[in-house]
Amino acid sequence: FTDERYYKKKKHNSNGMKFCNIFLETIRRYKLLFSSVYIRETLLLTIIWICKGLVNYGMVFLIGRMSAVHNSKTHKAVCEFDYFANLSSSCTEFIGAYFCGNIIDRIGRPMTVVILLSLSCISLFMMIYITGDSIMMLHIWEAITRAALFGASTAIWVVTSEVYNTKCRASGVAWMFNISRFGAMTSAYLVQNLTYNKCEILFISLCVLQIFCTLFLTDNTHKHLT
Repeated sequence: FTDERYYKKKKHNSNGMKFCNIFLETIRRYKLLFSSVYIRETLLLTIIWICKGLVNYGMVFLIGRMSAVHNSKTHKAVCEFDYFANLSSSCTEFIGAYFCGNIIDRIGRPMTVVILLSLSCISLFMMIYITGDSIMMLHIWEAITRAALFGASTAIWVVTSEVYNTKCRASGVAWMFNISRFGAMTSAYLVQNLTYNKCEILFISLCVLQIFCTLFLTDNTHKHLT
């Protein structure tokens, strides 16, 4: 009986040690993200991912609300949030991802992000000053914006996974994905409390900030990952 209790206690202590080792190893990997080796890339990517979460999710809210405003001019009963507008524009994300996949190995990861985010800025600008009262033009520029943003988002995922080595790659991607939730949560509040033009100007500014940060990232295209 005494031996059985001893072995059960020993097994329990062994499981506890394994958990502690896993926890400490996780802490060490996250500390490595902010070490002198990766601190520059980590800070730049953190800014990019927060802006990405805010702009991408903010556009989802903004497109529906803008479409509802335009539809209300026909004096028909419409939902406050136009889900069909989001459905139609989200289909263009397939085009954005396909376009990203075709150019990312040819021109490099950071340049792909820069080009697609620049296209997003142009289409957002057109939504403000060119659309006017035309619901068709609004949907066209919305679709282009969603496609470009999703293509840029796809490229940012690739950039992030190639910045870090195998030892901390999973931790780096997990950190960026989690930190982007702060931008996503903020987007709903901003779209609700700002005018549509102010939202679009804010999104353009955040896209420009992402472009600026991306220019300082290392391009690991065609390089062997460790």
